[in-house]
Amino acid sequence: MGEKVKFPSMELIKKYDKRGSFYTDYPALGLWEQGFSDKQYREALNELVESGENLPIFFYLHFPYCPKQCFYCMCFSEITASHEKINEFLDNLGKEIDMLKDFFYKKGYKPLFKKVHLGGGSPSMMNEEEFKIMQNHLKKIIDFDKVEEYAIEVDPRHTSPEKMIFYHKMGIDRISLGVQEFDLEVQKAINRVQPVETIEKIMTPEIRKYFKSFNFDIIYGLPRQTRESFRKTMENVIRLSPDRLGVCILGWRPDIFKHQKLIYQEELPSLEESNLMNFDAVQMLTDAGYERIGIDHFAKPTENLAVTKKQGKLHRSAMGYNPGDYIEMVGLGHSGMNRILNYYFQREYSLEKYYAALNEGKFPIFRGYKLSKDQEIRRDIMEKIICYDKVDFKEIEEKYGVNFKEYFKIDLGALKELIEDGIVKVYENHLEITPIGTFFHRHVCAAFDELLRRGSGYKHARDTADL
Repeated sequence: MGEKVKFPSMELIKKYDKRGSFYTDYPALGLWEQGFSDKQYREALNELVESGENLPIFFYLHFPYCPKQCFYCMCFSEITASHEKINEFLDNLGKEIDMLKDFFYKKGYKPLFKKVHLGGGSPSMMNEEEFKIMQNHLKKIIDFDKVEEYAIEVDPRHTSPEKMIFYHKMGIDRISLGVQEFDLEVQKAINRVQPVETIEKIMTPEIRKYFKSFNFDIIYGLPRQTRESFRKTMENVIRLSPDRLGVCILGWRPDIFKHQKLIYQEELPSLEESNLMNFDAVQMLTDAGYERIGIDHFAKPTENLAVTKKQGKLHRSAMGYNPGDYIEMVGLGHSGMNRILNYYFQREYSLEKYYAALNEGKFPIFRGYKLSKDQEIRRDIMEKIICYDKVDFKEIEEKYGVNFKEYFKIDLGALKELIEDGIVKVYENHLEITPIGTFFHRHVCAAFDELLRRGSGYKHARDTADL
């Protein structure tokens, strides 16, 4: 049995139940500016080259297609069964990679990609020949001998044991499975029916030996979900024993995602029921030997996520928790996210605009943001809060040349109510999230959000995207 987890009262949950950023990026994606373009992207890449450091980079590819619409989904995707469209995407991916390769080649720079993640959408929708074409494009700029982790998001409904072995042969070493929930009635309500046997057949001991890690994505707060049904799902999860998993609440915004209107409000569990599901998951996973990683992730003690947290090399981005030294991220494909030094960029959502930009020889940038030095410091503090539950004042002072208590006098004052509610404690040389406070990371981060204090309220990423 694991340690008894301390949970907040329902009164505290209700008090802080307000829409806001989870601070996976700061400033939040919805505040990035649409004036950014190919020009600023090239400037950022040039600054990376001229930094003189061969910084390790996270490479992300967003595959834009899915064969079927899941009603809960908030990722950018287009529903299709057309392999002509997939081949068109791969042709344009080749163009974009050639542009990136040419840019670095002219600068005499070889980017050091240490992690590769294929997400979407459903990248497992690619057949073997399409996957090989995609990977040959990636090899133009990625030295896979230097890659520490090569991951793919897999839809179990469209993946066979034979395809899993194919992924192994292609060098994939981590699999992320979209599980969400095992209860049949819930699966029907979200338009994603996949019996537990669907997962079991691609996680046999013979297949697992080919991969160093399996991840499950689990969602609570889904329609028709009950505390009892979710406990049964978690029992199945623990039996299947993934190496790591994310357990996240349903993001329900039918005002933005039209397909979410097919999720009926009367079928959603209450705020109290949803939080009890989360509490059950946390306790059950802790009892099963998993370590809690930040806001919503769990990992076995020997899994890379848990190991790198102990080493102080854990980071958080829009892609979740990232183990290792790679902070910079280059994201290709529609809506792909990029973090380069003190810049953020997002690629075009629109397939038409994406391809048109590439045909003009331009990187298809939709929006971006250049952080000030102040924002860089705040981003660092927020990352420490959501990765380590602690901020060492001296560490920040030495890194950025500021007096923490003077520089953040207003911010520390904004923690007053959180301190009174037992969420955070402030000491002479550090602040620390309490056990109860680990359910309120984003509220502690908000105290350091200067943009929020100045009236730049939270905006969902799609609120400012004309799609």
